[in-house]
Amino acid sequence: MALPIISVCSAVLALVFLSCKWAITFFQRRKFRLKHHCAKVPRGSLDPFLGLDRIVRLNNAMKERRYLQFSRQTFEEHGNTYTTKLLLRNQFCTADPENFKAVLSTQFVEFDAGWRRAKAFKPLGGTESVLTTEGKSWKHARAVLRPGMSQKLAVDYEALEIHWGKLFNILPKNGETVDLQDLFFRFTMDSTTQFLFGEPMGCLAQATLPSTIVELINSFEMSMSCAYRRTALGPLSYLDRNYSAEAELQHVVTTRRFVDNMINEALIRYNENKSSKIEDTIAQHKSLFEILMETTSFPAMRDHLVTTFGAARDTTGTLLSQMWYEVSRHPDVFTKLKTEVGSVLQGQLPTADSLKKLPYMDQVMKETLRLWSPVPVTMRIANKDTTLPRGGGPDGSSPIFVAKGSEVLLSFNALHRRKDIWGQNSDEFIPERWSSIDPGWSYLAFSNGPRICPGQRRALAEGAYITARLLQSVARVESRDEQPFEEFMKVTMQNARGVLVGIFG
Repeated sequence: MALPIISVCSAVLALVFLSCKWAITFFQRRKFRLKHHCAKVPRGSLDPFLGLDRIVRLNNAMKERRYLQFSRQTFEEHGNTYTTKLLLRNQFCTADPENFKAVLSTQFVEFDAGWRRAKAFKPLGGTESVLTTEGKSWKHARAVLRPGMSQKLAVDYEALEIHWGKLFNILPKNGETVDLQDLFFRFTMDSTTQFLFGEPMGCLAQATLPSTIVELINSFEMSMSCAYRRTALGPLSYLDRNYSAEAELQHVVTTRRFVDNMINEALIRYNENKSSKIEDTIAQHKSLFEILMETTSFPAMRDHLVTTFGAARDTTGTLLSQMWYEVSRHPDVFTKLKTEVGSVLQGQLPTADSLKKLPYMDQVMKETLRLWSPVPVTMRIANKDTTLPRGGGPDGSSPIFVAKGSEVLLSFNALHRRKDIWGQNSDEFIPERWSSIDPGWSYLAFSNGPRICPGQRRALAEGAYITARLLQSVARVESRDEQPFEEFMKVTMQNARGVLVGIFG
């Protein structure tokens, strides 16, 4: 008899404790809201408890490959900042540059990438990479990578020319329809493996990829995209009938085995050169592997190389693909680019200095990245009760309260297409708009703040180099695809149909 009474008393005490704790938190947060003049934020879902209506619409949009369109439409309906629920997750979605500035820079320490991302990427990226660490550990991981990601060390123009030559050799130049997206990603696979390990993978060695390489690329893309999807959707990702935890694990195993093999081969070359007293006298030709060998442990090095592999390959590949998707559909842009490249380079190979003298090329790349950010959205989680500077009140100009544990989804894609910032033609590809604007925090192609993409300079340099060489080498490029862009989220946002063009030499 005594045991049930004790159980009941314990339950009552627990209930009282939790009620008191909830009441204290409620009044503390109410005081916090009043102190910071926080106002009510619009709600983006009809269901205020679980957001089931939004979950259904979100799931349908992703299945139909129109997530970006759905996201922009939701901002148009509810304003540039709104709140919603994803089951028990409280989420704020924003396309306001002031909120981006707060989360990514001025209030950076109050927002983490979150445990969900660390958990999702741990099987692939280990425990010491920039994708799976926070705080001091993240700062250390970032500092370890920084020397190798500087443009001087990361961009080897001699190697780029070799890769370009191989790409050009397998590029049809008789007007035959070709998928440039496939070729650009094969190029970045070779340039990235050379940058990371000192030797290219050989994806441009022949017109048709061997099945083993195709399988490896598929495993890499699937393991990364599964991790990104689980980061964004959490438990909801398991509702996808096409998702399989067992298949994801196999893709991860295949990817890590490949990286281990590349590391072992690089280690053999490193030791042979060391024993033979062969010094690499040109510092910019050092691979990231060689730099990390001198600064970090072997397990940490593997974690860094796996995660850098994805970021370095896909950022440049996406930039080139989306750029030529647009250029092939705008003959006037192609002509203007070709004229500028011919006038400035005078038939010479591009260099770091000469590429800086191509202002229209810079405008075209910026306009491409505005419309097609490689990573269209990112997420942060508040590590304390805090605020965002805008989004509340009737006009959305007041601060809003963000409770600890709440998610903040930053939509680069929606921000970059806001008509009140970019004009009524914000959905159109117009490189010339960059001759008269300075968008500040309204343009964040590579994010900003302490977590800014460390490989942005490398991506821009490689994109400009390959584009310049293509313009020097062909007479005309025409689009062979009249359909609108079809979203396909892998590691970055790609076109599900590729970039189909005809090239005339």
